Amino acid sequence: MKRLPAVLALLALIGGALVLHLTKPSDEDLQGPFVTYAGFGEQVEGRDLTWEAEYAYLADRLTAPGWTGETDGIWLVIEGTIGSKLGITTPDVSVRVGERIYEASDRPGDAVLGDSLDAGLPQAGAFAFELPRSVLESEEGTHVTARIANGFRVRLDSAIDMVLDLTQLDHRGTAALPQPGMATP
Repeated sequence: MKRLPAVLALLALIGGALVLHLTKPSDEDLQGPFVTYAGFGEQVEGRDLTWEAEYAYLADRLTAPGWTGETDGIWLVIEGTIGSKLGITTPDVSVRVGERIYEASDRPGDAVLGDSLDAGLPQAGAFAFELPRSVLESEEGTHVTARIANGFRVRLDSAIDMVLDLTQLDHRGTAALPQPGMATP
């Protein structure tokens, strides 16, 4: 009978250790980004970046002055205003479809956002992503995450995420990209 309290205490310690092990955050959770979620028409802020999404649509073909974007896939275009709060930065913008990540295209050249941002001088325009057409028929196409951050692998910094359902977006045959420029207040 004298051993019963010791055995119970040992079992309680083992149980506590098991609970701690099972609820321990992953390395990704410990070092991942601090995410702010954005919706259309609302300005959100991360540590350095600001973002306001205005519109998103799909297009089979994109045009810009001196450029035509043909693809076997589909273009996802997200129009909005992006800015830097602290200093000169080049944002990293990507779209996650399931386990695959697609970076914003630089094929349209100066017709899309993505170049350096100066602090306090927000730019309006669009990001364009070339995606395989198969994502429109996949279950993954209903839950796509666009991420705007200061780097590709964001660790212990902020990121701005938007969740999109590609099946609910307008689909255009040909679309003209808006000319990027300084955002007007």
